[in-house]
Amino acid sequence: MDIENKIKTIWSDKNTKNDLTDTIFERGWRYCNDVLEGEKKILLIGFNPSFREDDDIREEDDKKSYSFKDIMNNTRNKSVNSKGCWDPYWNSISNMLCDANVDLRGITSYWDIFSFREKNQSEFKKQIIKENPSSFVIKHIKLAQEIIEEIKPKLIIVKNKEAWA
Repeated sequence: MDIENKIKTIWSDKNTKNDLTDTIFERGWRYCNDVLEGEKKILLIGFNPSFREDDDIREEDDKKSYSFKDIMNNTRNKSVNSKGCWDPYWNSISNMLCDANVDLRGITSYWDIFSFREKNQSEFKKQIIKENPSSFVIKHIKLAQEIIEEIKPKLIIVKNKEAWA
């Protein structure tokens, strides 16, 4: 499955700009590029890639994706990320998957339901998730379903309270 192409198609849809705030649209998208690599037994589900204060507004094409495996390898036993900030989200995942006795990182994949970059998910929830969801929402949920069906995980862990809905 060509995930990047599917996300590009969602973002190039003429309705996407209307479905998002200008700020969220201008930031663009990101996705986990190794979600389908290897046989995974655990799938962690997040809501969307965060946009932090020191992030670039528009990232270059080579920064549109990230590797869960790399994040887990770099986060393990570190208290700071590459920008020198402690990251409670990724550190808590790393600590959940790996300790002195168990290492589940190799059998775990990660996927964010949505590809937009925002830290405050409740804003997206208020603006987008309505009685009649936008095509942007529907297409992302369908893509998440396709990914889950391809991985066929034994366990799905929803890591984000907004994703629980």
